Amino acid sequence: MSLSAARLSLRHAGPSARALSTTARVFAAQKPKPKAKAAKAVQTNPEDALPLDEAIRVLRALEIASPHSAFNMEVATKHNKPNAPPLRGRISLPHDPRRVADTIVVFAEADSPAANAAREAGAHIVGGQDLFPKILGGEIVPTKCLATAGMMPLVSASLARFLGPKGLMPNMKRGTVGEGVELGRLVEEAGGSIEWKANKLGTVKAPVGRMTFAAADITQNVRLFMDHIRDQSVKLSNSESALARVNKAGKLTRVRIETTQGPSIEIKDMI
Repeated sequence: MSLSAARLSLRHAGPSARALSTTARVFAAQKPKPKAKAAKAVQTNPEDALPLDEAIRVLRALEIASPHSAFNMEVATKHNKPNAPPLRGRISLPHDPRRVADTIVVFAEADSPAANAAREAGAHIVGGQDLFPKILGGEIVPTKCLATAGMMPLVSASLARFLGPKGLMPNMKRGTVGEGVELGRLVEEAGGSIEWKANKLGTVKAPVGRMTFAAADITQNVRLFMDHIRDQSVKLSNSESALARVNKAGKLTRVRIETTQGPSIEIKDMI
């Protein structure tokens, strides 16, 4: 069949042939997209919650074969708004739950009052630019870093991309930048302290004890940690009503305690 004959045949076929082709394209374009699966909410049963002392006894019994396990807290909060500052803090517990001690590095000018104060306060390593290649090369592995204000431009230029992602970059607002005697005080506070930060869902996780601790010591750590979280929550919620600020627990929704290998148990009367 010639091209002109094919065109004539299509015209004689009427609108139905063209409509069929057009309709097929329209339906193909309007094919519904598969719906995204909704995220499952975490289900909790208040009847399964236990008092703190009983939860510690249960977890200790379940993990008796792991004497080096840690007790960890998991606190769910409502501090999870997008682009809002996260709930965070730093606390020194009376019974240090960490298994590995800190390595505190202080960036300070050589032989300055700040450098001397940092050494006297217990800093493990104090130095200036000479420390930069050792940190970048892995010869020095700090767990906490502090600095004088004068050293901050050099530290930022050389180590910001390395220390920043690790949460180790000195920062004035976080209490890791100071001068003279003040820097010494900051070093003392950093020694033995635990830094914590809520994740994007507003959940805080932090160690509060070890299996070798007495139950009373774990309880003391937990209660002090909870008081600290409430205080930080209030500071972050200053824009709310006076009633919400008075009710310090208003932003905390669930508290659990768990061990390294054991289950997670919800705690009664903690929020």
